[in-house]
Amino acid sequence: MDGMSAYQAILDSVRTARTEFEANRFGTAATAYQRASRLMTQYAKEAATQEEEQYRRNKALEYREKAQSLSARAQRPEEKPLAEKEPAPDGQDPLRAIVSSFYAAPQVGWDDIGGLEDVKRELRFTLALSLASAPEGVRLPTWRNLLFYGPPGTGKTLLAAATATAVADLATDQCAFFNVKVSSVLSKYFGESAKIISSLYAAARNASPSVVFFDEFESLTPDRESEESGPAWRILSTILAEMDGLAEKGRHTYVLTIAATNLPWKMDQAILSRFEKRVLIPPPDAAARERMLEILLGKSGFTFDGSYRELAKATEGYTGRELEQLCKRALNNMILEQNAELPSFLDGRLEALRAHRIAVRPLRLDDFRPLLQEITPSVTSKVMAPFLAYQAGEDF
Repeated sequence: MDGMSAYQAILDSVRTARTEFEANRFGTAATAYQRASRLMTQYAKEAATQEEEQYRRNKALEYREKAQSLSARAQRPEEKPLAEKEPAPDGQDPLRAIVSSFYAAPQVGWDDIGGLEDVKRELRFTLALSLASAPEGVRLPTWRNLLFYGPPGTGKTLLAAATATAVADLATDQCAFFNVKVSSVLSKYFGESAKIISSLYAAARNASPSVVFFDEFESLTPDRESEESGPAWRILSTILAEMDGLAEKGRHTYVLTIAATNLPWKMDQAILSRFEKRVLIPPPDAAARERMLEILLGKSGFTFDGSYRELAKATEGYTGRELEQLCKRALNNMILEQNAELPSFLDGRLEALRAHRIAVRPLRLDDFRPLLQEITPSVTSKVMAPFLAYQAGEDF
């Protein structure tokens, strides 16, 4: 198949997917998006430049994510509108019950996040500037909307929680933190998402000071050129209106919106313009990894008879999430080694199992070495290239 034919086949598959979606035939729409993803992946291999290849791979990923979402939707019973659902527990308004499920008490501080010192310093300055008083007659440049972008697993959610904790410390331990996974809202409450967003911001205003954190934000704000259907744009309009309304509320109502995305170049420019402050969250460098490993093992109460610096050097390219997985696996393997008889307690009584004390020993570098072959770093220079280009303002 030549380039023109391949491109046409991709367009045909996407058109078919959209037609099937509009007809509520989600299974066949998912199949069409799967085919578009496969074709686009192959098409990416024929790209003339690295930038074009990356763009095509991103589109392939976008189609695959849509296929997965639609496939899951096709396998579950059709959602009723919120007004037709059973009343929430204790007679609570269904919308309010959904918004309440987003609330999370922030329990992470700046010191709980290893590394990212430049990012934390920038966030602390931004936060302080937003809350401080300006000289009379002067309007300070403040930011109420922040965008965190970077590869998956680099600590965007932790940084949002730490920001909420910082606000709570300033406000006598009172700061509401709403943690919203956008893809979940779209899939579970399709057709009601705009109402949920409005109710969410109403709750955030009432609970001021508060932080609203949106994860996977790109799924809520598709590019206008992608010809997405109407519901997505109603949600987008609601968010824009809420952000603009908050800007007019003044200092007495403090709601900080933080959005996180792994694909900033996919986001609509109309909403990107509301995020004057955009912060790249990179993977940790060697010093940051060393600090992260100390925190991960230290907070578990285990000792490490090895060099954190040497282990940090061996984990070049690892994200915070991968370092956490590495430590958990090493601890688990050590405990299995020291407690080979543990499963036999299941043949006895519960009291005997509860009375048994787990044997442990200090961790060694040798506990990590075999795992380094299994848990490989996800962030390479090639993965970081588009994020650095985006940070530099280069076109995609």
